[in-house]
Amino acid sequence: MREKVIENGIRRALEAEGWLTAKAHGNRFQKGWPDLYCHHPEHGERWIEVKTPSGKLTPDQRRVFPRWEAAGVRIWVLDSTGEIHRIWGDPNWREWE
Repeated sequence: MREKVIENGIRRALEAEGWLTAKAHGNRFQKGWPDLYCHHPEHGERWIEVKTPSGKLTPDQRRVFPRWEAAGVRIWVLDSTGEIHRIWGDPNWREWE
């Protein structure tokens, strides 16, 4: 399954639960950024990187994510709509290193 299809499914599922989702454009000024910024009025914010099940973090993500984490930014990697429950736990991006 293509990453864009997975991303669209994740966005639809989150939006159905009241989340605002915004796509990070991934231009040259955003290299290494997660794909989605998500915000819920009761649950706060989440940064989500979307991957296919066999996907891997890019070199830019392996450089940026630790810096963001050190600054208090929490990042989750999801590879399907069935993984959305993970955003209630600890950030899991290190599992994808």
